[in-house]
Amino acid sequence: MAKRIFATQGAIGGLNPLGSAAATGTFMSLLIPSTSATAALCDVLEILISGTVATSNIGGFFMVRASTLATGTVTTLVNPNSDGGMLPSITAIAQPIGASIAFGTTQPTLSAAITDAKLNMGLNTFGGILRWNAAPTQQWQLAGLTAPGAQSVLSNITGGGAQATTANAHIIYEPY
Repeated sequence: MAKRIFATQGAIGGLNPLGSAAATGTFMSLLIPSTSATAALCDVLEILISGTVATSNIGGFFMVRASTLATGTVTTLVNPNSDGGMLPSITAIAQPIGASIAFGTTQPTLSAAITDAKLNMGLNTFGGILRWNAAPTQQWQLAGLTAPGAQSVLSNITGGGAQATTANAHIIYEPY
């Protein structure tokens, strides 16, 4: 496969508690659909968050695994949100990874398990920028067809002084 960029504008920022389903349109999600013939693997290579508010706000952003996978149709992204190949000639994909900010039936439940990894992306969204770029062999990975490995969610998490805010973000990932 080839590297892809999943980008959103103002889609993340509403607060979501761990252990609960994320609110529609407040997160970015990568999901290996359970309808895939075989389990896929996916490496997350970069996450960038750019704060877009006019006053100082603390965004408690985290990349977390989903303890309960989202269900229903993946809601189609609309402009200015996008998911496309870094190589211009790559074709659009429906499988094996679904990039989404909303699902038709149930939104993903953000894992509260202390045994699930959580990647801290906190920043001041008053113009703050956070770029996490994986060093070799240190990429965030999705694997399998079931929770918690099949879905990861970038969301603003309650607690630690986090405030509801808005931000633009992108995730560079590579399914294979």
